Order: sequence, then C-alpha cells, then structure tokens
Amino acid sequence: MKTAYTSPKYEFCNNEPYNLILVEQKEDGVVIRAAWDNFSDRRKAFFIKEIAAEGFIPDRYQWFSHVDENSYTGIRWAIDRSWVTVHPEAVRKARKFMFWMLLLTGFLWLLLMIGLALPTRHPIRATAVSGPRYLVQDTAGRMYQKETADAEMG
Repeated sequence: MKTAYTSPKYEFCNNEPYNLILVEQKEDGVVIRAAWDNFSDRRKAFFIKEIAAEGFIPDRYQWFSHVDENSYTGIRWAIDRSWVTVHPEAVRKARKFMFWMLLLTGFLWLLLMIGLALPTRHPIRATAVSGPRYLVQDTAGRMYQKETADAEMG
C-alpha cells in the first residue's frame, strides 16, 4: 500500500537582502519560492547550502554549486508571492486599534477646539477714566492708572 507523501514546508524571513522565502520539499525535488527577485546566484547557492546543513532539505544539497532554470539539480527557485498573506485576525485587530485611535484623537481635537473657542474667565477690562489719568499696562500684564504729571515726565 502506498502512503501519501506530505511535503514539509518551511518559511524563512531573510534580512540582507529582505525577502520572504518558502521552502517546499516535494517528491521530485525542492521548490524554493521567494517573494522578491533580489538574490544573486551566489546568494541563492549559499542559502541552499545553509538550509541543507541545518536539515530543512536533504543533505545532498550541501554541495550544491549553482541554480539552473531547468531544475536538473532537483531544486527549482521561483519568484512567487502568492503564498504571502496576512492572517485575518491580525487585520481585524489592526482595524479595531485604528478605529479607537482615530476616535480618541478626534475627541481630543474637539476638546482642544472647544477650549480655544471659550472666553477666558478673567478678561482684562479697561475702565472708563475720568479726569487726567491714564491707563497703563506694565510688562507683567497688570493694568494700573497713572497720573498725568507722572506720564508726562516719565
């Protein structure tokens, strides 16, 4: 009786250069799917040797030397980002967070606008001056009245 072969899949995230990589081990060889085409042939060969040495693919690929397009070596390198998806739970959490963040920001903005529109509690009022007095404001913003003679001299 023949058993079904389940192909193991491994996902890698490479930083230099940034790339998302899916390694699938199949009956006829190994398929490596990269999200972007930013690996040189030398870097591809190094990556294949590295994952073979760590046991993700068969050991015979540790002595791999070059990537060919016809996959005669048993390794096929494909540029395919169809497998890269965002989990729906992560999308739901992000939308919920952004909804509450924008709602809170709008509420705070509204409070600030109301605070700017309201008059101050103690406005400075100019009083009607009778006689030869002048209303003077000092540098601290305090209002006081000065006599005419003082104003003319100083």
